[in-house]
Amino acid sequence: MKETDWKELLKIAIDILEEAGIKIDDWTFGGGIALMFYFNHRKSRDIDIFLSNPQLLTRLSPRLNEKAEEISNDYIEQSNFIKLKLNNQEIDFIVAPNLTGLKPKKIKINSKEIYIEQPEEIIAKKLFYRPESLKIRDLIDVIEVYKNSPNLINILKKNKLLNEEIIKKRFEYLKKREKGLNLSDLILEKPIDIKGVFNIFEKLLSEITLNLRLEKDNKKSNFKRRK
Repeated sequence: MKETDWKELLKIAIDILEEAGIKIDDWTFGGGIALMFYFNHRKSRDIDIFLSNPQLLTRLSPRLNEKAEEISNDYIEQSNFIKLKLNNQEIDFIVAPNLTGLKPKKIKINSKEIYIEQPEEIIAKKLFYRPESLKIRDLIDVIEVYKNSPNLINILKKNKLLNEEIIKKRFEYLKKREKGLNLSDLILEKPIDIKGVFNIFEKLLSEITLNLRLEKDNKKSNFKRRK
C-alpha cells in the first residue's frame, strides 16, 4: 500500500482537530516529521500532535469524532494519547506539556497556519518521556539538533530534562548491538555512518556529564561558602 505524503497526513490530522473544534492555539506539531521540516535529514512516516489540555483528547477519539472514524483502520486509546492507524502509518494525538519554555513557531503548510515545536522541544520530549526506548533514529534526530543548536544541552539541563543514567544505559545497549541493528525503517536523505552517529552521541553524553558534574561542584562550593 502506497504511503500517504506527510503533508497530506498532516492535513488529515488537522481535519480531525477541526472536526473536534480544537483551535490551533491548543495544539502543536512535533515529532520526527516536524524535525524533518527543519533539517530534511531523514523521512518519517507518522504525524505527532501534542495537546497541553487532557480534556481535549477524547474529542479526537473515533468513538466521538466522525473524521477520525472515517480515516482510521484501527486505533489505540489511552488516558494520555490516541493512536490512529492508517495502513502502515499513524497519527498520534498526545497529551504532553511544553517542557523547555520555548514558544512554538507559527508556519503555513497546506495553506493552513499551525504551530510547530522548536527543535530543542522535540528532542526534549524524546529524551524526557522515553529515554529507555530510544532507537537509532532518535539518536540521529538528537545529533542533528545538537549540531545545529549550540544551546541544546543548556536548555535540557536548565529545565532538568536529562535522566543521564537511563540515556547512557540505552545508548550502551544500542552500541553493543550495532551490527544487528535493524535500519529498515530509516529513510535517510543521505547514507548513514553508524559509527559516526555513535561517536557524536558519545561526545554529547560526555558534554552532558561534564556539565552536570560542574553544576554539582558549584553547588557544593556555594554551600561551603555559606558555612
